[in-house]
Amino acid sequence: MLDVIYHNLPKVKNMYRDALNVEFPKIENITKVVVTRHDLVHRNGKTKEGEQVEVSKKMVSELLDTIEKFIKEIDDEIRDIKAS
Repeated sequence: MLDVIYHNLPKVKNMYRDALNVEFPKIENITKVVVTRHDLVHRNGKTKEGEQVEVSKKMVSELLDTIEKFIKEIDDEIRDIKAS
């Protein structure tokens, strides 16, 4: 578990399913943002093609809402499993 890169959502999704019997909500939108994060952190804010990545306050705000909803859905599912 210590070697897992947790922003690799497809892999983590499978781990949660196999180990905890928890199904992740849709991850497509978040997976796209992980690529943007990678560009910002590892490519100095540019895509593979060398284009500058633009990030707005609105994008960050919407992402926060999406992430909060994603986490809440997973948390609710884990709580439901514990309760049964």
